[in-house]
Amino acid sequence: LNVETFPEAAMWEWQDDTWHRLSQRDASILEVAFNRDPKGYWSLQLGPKQGEYEIDFANMRQQNRATGKTRNLRRKMGMEDLLKPLPPAPLNSMQESFNTANTLAKSAAEEVSADIVKALDASVASMDSLLDNLDQQARHSHLDYFGYSHLKHLVSEGDVALVRSNWLINWAREGKALPRRQELPLDAHWNDFGSVAESFS
Repeated sequence: LNVETFPEAAMWEWQDDTWHRLSQRDASILEVAFNRDPKGYWSLQLGPKQGEYEIDFANMRQQNRATGKTRNLRRKMGMEDLLKPLPPAPLNSMQESFNTANTLAKSAAEEVSADIVKALDASVASMDSLLDNLDQQARHSHLDYFGYSHLKHLVSEGDVALVRSNWLINWAREGKALPRRQELPLDAHWNDFGSVAESFS
């Protein structure tokens, strides 16, 4: 490994009862190897006696090939690495559930809004149709009120009484006061609709 340039951003330590800092040369060798393959397995010469060590970056351990002794390793961040922006933290299950629920709620709100608009349009159309029907019925009722069939119905029900003109003339000649409708004699009433039906057809 080429260790002419020592990356000072990181510091390497090994552990027995406590943590011990490796020399600058050993830390440089480990750092170069780590930067090439952070999960790799290396055979390196470390220590003042340049002993052979098996380095397992995946489990952060070193093993002395001569003694078989295995120790933990750790890489401590320097200022340069600390100043690098951190990658975005992965979403936990609660955040993912919240985001999913929020998306579903927005989608449901849009669908409900569209349904409400459709329902309102249908209601307005139905109301317009109802008003048209009522207007037509009112016009028809107005015509019927002044029509022949409606007049005939009122006379047959006794709500209206038609008086014969010749009876009125004779009654006036006798100088009598006009009686109430309830007191009119039968010969005063006119209900001969059959004789005038053709005039209204």
